[in-house]
Amino acid sequence: MGKKSVGFKILCWSEIIISLRVLLFSIPVMINKYSAGSFSLSNLEDQFIGILSLTALLYFIVGVMSLSGNKLWKAAYLLAVVPVVFFTLASVKISGQSLTAENGYFALPLLFSVIATVFTGILSGRKKSA
Repeated sequence: MGKKSVGFKILCWSEIIISLRVLLFSIPVMINKYSAGSFSLSNLEDQFIGILSLTALLYFIVGVMSLSGNKLWKAAYLLAVVPVVFFTLASVKISGQSLTAENGYFALPLLFSVIATVFTGILSGRKKSA
């Protein structure tokens, strides 16, 4: 981990902390909705919380992989984007709605995923000069 820049380390810790925070919110919400019998993946809002949870879980795993020095951390970032893009686009297509300004928040997990991957690419290229 000594070869990675400080900015990259901060990004990884930020991913881990934000992902844990999202999971601490979304998992109880899904459990509550499921126990109440109102959780349905045919509902766009429930799909959103599922995709949000999946994104948080993927980026928690990728952040831990990056900090632990796993050799495949770069590939993991790119592979994390793929299911998020797939599930986001499938969710929008299944619901029959488009990502307009009024329901654009459904694209937030995808936006987070792409931004994290781009920042990772930028910050992993910079080395701490010593």
